[in-house]
Amino acid sequence: MDSSLSDFEELLRRARPEPRNEFVSRLEASLVRSARSPRRRARRLVPTVAVAAATALCLLVLSIAGVLPLGLGAAPGAQADRHCETVTQLRVVRVPLMWTRKDGSMRIVYRATREPVSVIRCR
Repeated sequence: MDSSLSDFEELLRRARPEPRNEFVSRLEASLVRSARSPRRRARRLVPTVAVAAATALCLLVLSIAGVLPLGLGAAPGAQADRHCETVTQLRVVRVPLMWTRKDGSMRIVYRATREPVSVIRCR
């Protein structure tokens, strides 16, 4: 059985496909290019970060100066008085009550009660 197994292994090793040389060279070239690309990305990233930092700094300076761009911390716009008042109303609310019967079973009964609720009314 060893001889047939070794013959089979030998057959598989001989039949193993190998890539063409031009494919290997193109693959190596693309890998080298991709290894160099993070440097290019880093070179592009520096000006982008600089612009973002400069914009943030300008907004900070304007905010400190009191200009407050984008309405940050600005007072709300003028509004007419609405003549509102808080009124207490009584509303009917169903409250569950549990009763124990003589045989030990529980019974739930709902009782309607009036509870005070604060409501805002405007004229």
